[in-house]
Amino acid sequence: MTATYQIQPNELNQFIESLRKSFKGSPLKIIVEEIDETTYLLSNEQRAKRLERAIKNVRENNNTKTITFDELDELEKGTAI
Repeated sequence: MTATYQIQPNELNQFIESLRKSFKGSPLKIIVEEIDETTYLLSNEQRAKRLERAIKNVRENNNTKTITFDELDELEKGTAI
C-alpha cells in the first residue's frame, strides 16, 4: 500500500499514532520533503485559475472588503461583523 499525506509539523504526534493503527506493525518507508506551496497551489488548473482571479481582484480592488483589526478579532472569536 502506498499513501501520500500532507500535514503540518504540529500534527506529527497524531499522524504517527494514525500510522501505527493503519499499518499495524508492518514495516514502513517514510520520506519527508518540504512542500513548495506555490507549486502545489498552481498544480491544479481550477485552483490556479481561482488564485489568479483572486490576485487580480485584489490588484484592481474588486470584490474586496476592508476591515479593522477589531473586526478581525471579532471574526476570530466567531462573532459576526
